Amino acid sequence: MPLTPSNGDRHAMPLVRLYKALELALWRWIAKVLGLDGFGRRWLMRILMNIPKFRAGVSKLVDDAGDRAPALVREAITRGWADGTAAARTDTGSHRSHTDDRITNRLVDRVLDALDAANSGLPAATEAVLRRAVDHTTTAETAQQHREALERSLQRDARQGFTALVDTHGRRRELVAYVEAQIRNAVSTAEIEGYTQQLATDGHDLFVVSDVPGSCETCRPFEGKVISISGSTVGAITRNTSTGNTVAVHVMCSLREALDRGLFHPNCRHTIRVWTPDNPAPPRAVRVSETRRTARRAAAAQQRANRVRQRVAVAAGRTAEVPRMARRGDSSNPQPQPGPRTPPSPFDNATTPLEVGQILQLRHGLPVEGFDLPGLSLEVVQEYARAVDDMMTRYPQMRPNRILIGPVMSPDPDRVFGEAPNRKPKGQPRTVDHVVLNYLHAGNPAVYREAMEADVADHYHSPGFEQRPVYAVIVHEFGHVLDVAGQLEGRRAADDALDAHFRTHYPRRTGESHDDFAARYDSWLRQLPGYCFDLDGNFFAREAIAEAFAEVELRGDNASEPAKVLHKLLVDKSRSAP
Repeated sequence: MPLTPSNGDRHAMPLVRLYKALELALWRWIAKVLGLDGFGRRWLMRILMNIPKFRAGVSKLVDDAGDRAPALVREAITRGWADGTAAARTDTGSHRSHTDDRITNRLVDRVLDALDAANSGLPAATEAVLRRAVDHTTTAETAQQHREALERSLQRDARQGFTALVDTHGRRRELVAYVEAQIRNAVSTAEIEGYTQQLATDGHDLFVVSDVPGSCETCRPFEGKVISISGSTVGAITRNTSTGNTVAVHVMCSLREALDRGLFHPNCRHTIRVWTPDNPAPPRAVRVSETRRTARRAAAAQQRANRVRQRVAVAAGRTAEVPRMARRGDSSNPQPQPGPRTPPSPFDNATTPLEVGQILQLRHGLPVEGFDLPGLSLEVVQEYARAVDDMMTRYPQMRPNRILIGPVMSPDPDRVFGEAPNRKPKGQPRTVDHVVLNYLHAGNPAVYREAMEADVADHYHSPGFEQRPVYAVIVHEFGHVLDVAGQLEGRRAADDALDAHFRTHYPRRTGESHDDFAARYDSWLRQLPGYCFDLDGNFFAREAIAEAFAEVELRGDNASEPAKVLHKLLVDKSRSAP
């Protein structure tokens, strides 16, 4: 199939999440050291005495991220290359997958060099924040003035972020934005290289570029043009089709020259396809409306704003909390903060995961498997059981055949927490074969917390999911179970239900254009989190109804209006199914 570079949409986020976590960890560490008890000369002496410890802590955080990054970078680029070669094989009909470690290694090294440059500047950047905060307290005469000066300094720097990084255009970039730009660009390059190198291996030297409405001046000259991968085919040529007809075409330039002149610049969405005499026309590009582009830009701006708020909250929160910890006599290892209160359940007194499974089986009469696997976290398994028990009690029409802890069916299992696969035997209603909690992650509750905190910060999942992440994951899967109980009628009716609700409660205003009404609807719909939309920003009903179901179950009246519409639809369809 024709290739549209993804800009890393599918594979960049693991590395981006790593650096988001690093960024917040550095702000926590800065605020922790600045939060040492006291003020004035006594406080300043404590800060100076802790500078070596501060530097060591920063180095450890940065080094840990540096150790984890290479595997994430290599995986992202390898997957990008695989996507490119797969698209090319679809176009050419080839069954041979081409690999070129020289190209992928070069891309990996390019990203790692950029990360090394970013990492090397972080110790100085964090210490500069620390020193600026100290300077702002020099005129403080009371403890209150001292705290206020610290908070003002930290909040100002946290809003700006770590911006000592300068890109190839001389622009200062904030840490996470810089890392994201590097990995996204590398993944897109891997896709293009994989596609074109696969074409060359299959005996094709030419590809044709699509047009894109509203394209920029840099890449517009390439629209509809034929380009040579090797550069060996140039100028006007003729080729015979399979029917014997002759096709004339002008080859504009080589791939390398096109790239040097700006084709496939960052965020370029031009589509390419192998050129053959039998199929010489340019491919259809991915068409994205201006309304959708505006919504994407707004979502990206919202994500940046969320990151700023999170940095500020971390800095301000730790500044207030650490002195109380220090007065307890332990300034280096603060006690964990209490989490949200978990409602009482039949599983609270269980002492082993196996016992949790036995209680769950007795309560609902379903086969329960995998609760005796080694290395399970009792905390994770209890939350899993609480979610299953709550959902099956509230909605008796939910009847998966089994409740499991074990492997998932996804080809990307390390990124999946749970699944609820369904099947439809011939002549029978569709059923959910089982709900499964991924065994890969079932031994570590921190994995759920860290992943969900990052996703909530990015508006990928709803606020509150990070408080009970395992519970939220399983309630989402039971949203799929409920959809199957309604024989998938919920997902089929989702678009119409949302549209009808909006038209009823927010009708078109006098003189309002169709585009303005559509933009208002899109803004209302975007109250749903990012998980409800596909990579192109389009509403994705299958996941949206499950995510909306989980949002209402966890947030109740605080859930968004679109989520409530979808939740009601899903429950109604499940109850009316034959």
